[in-house]
Amino acid sequence: MRDGIKFLILGMILLSLLIIEGSYQASKSIFLYRDLPLQKQIAISRGSQMSSSEMIIDENQANRIHELIVMTFNIHYGVNKLGQESLDLIIKAISDTQAHIIALQEVDRFLPRSGFKDQAKEIANALGYYHVYGETINVLGIKYGNAIISKFPILEYENKKLPGDSIETRGLLSAKIDVDGIPLQVYTTHLGLSVRDRKKQIKSINASVEQSTSPFVLMGDFNCGPFSQEILELSSILTDIAIETQKEELYTYAFHSDTPNTRVDRIYVSPHIDVIDYFVIDSAVSDHSMVLGVISINPKFREGLIAFTGNINN
Repeated sequence: MRDGIKFLILGMILLSLLIIEGSYQASKSIFLYRDLPLQKQIAISRGSQMSSSEMIIDENQANRIHELIVMTFNIHYGVNKLGQESLDLIIKAISDTQAHIIALQEVDRFLPRSGFKDQAKEIANALGYYHVYGETINVLGIKYGNAIISKFPILEYENKKLPGDSIETRGLLSAKIDVDGIPLQVYTTHLGLSVRDRKKQIKSINASVEQSTSPFVLMGDFNCGPFSQEILELSSILTDIAIETQKEELYTYAFHSDTPNTRVDRIYVSPHIDVIDYFVIDSAVSDHSMVLGVISINPKFREGLIAFTGNINN
């Protein structure tokens, strides 16, 4: 009997590696403020899309609270193209960007292929950042999904299951982040492989983001180009920051190619967010590039919020 149980458990672990299957319940949590040491970072470019001198971020600019560096990165579960676990290299690459808020996809939690690590937690701890995790697969506590990592406190988060008919389930992870008193809603997702699934998932995402009362950012791996039929159904209140900065030729993924030739990883912003810059940095580990944006919450929104808060307090 004991041997049978052992084989059953081993079989379930192997099953989690061979198939993308599982289920999870939508979750919502609220956090109390907590202090974490914030590690000082130096911005060093690792990308080939631009030269190092062009991509190094001025330290004073990065530290201005009204300018935020946001990033989306499909980390390919921290395993390089040779199948070697390389989370330390992922952490170094993320740290070098000096990003304030990071959305990650294909993040493992306790899977054998990635060394049984809680990857989101390890990345956040290395940076001295806050984090939340949203699984889309959960087999006996072995998880796979998305994460949001933030320099600023995370007040609450929700992990929403997205509709779809494929074996692999998909989710929309959202977090409300307190950027020095200004609320910013951050969403990340990794859409399905079929057009049919993506259409359903985009409809569900629209329902979520259009209810947001704060400025928000939507980041992730959309598994299709920016002008595909289903993406054209994305909410009209969203702005693709690559198009806004006229840098849509900076590709993020190599589809049947030796070099990046498509832009499946994208960052969208809502009204009340100004787009300052956009750039892409190649990854030595993942098959996806790191995609970054420099954004600012519009001063009119900040002034209106401060005035509203002042009226409540009076």
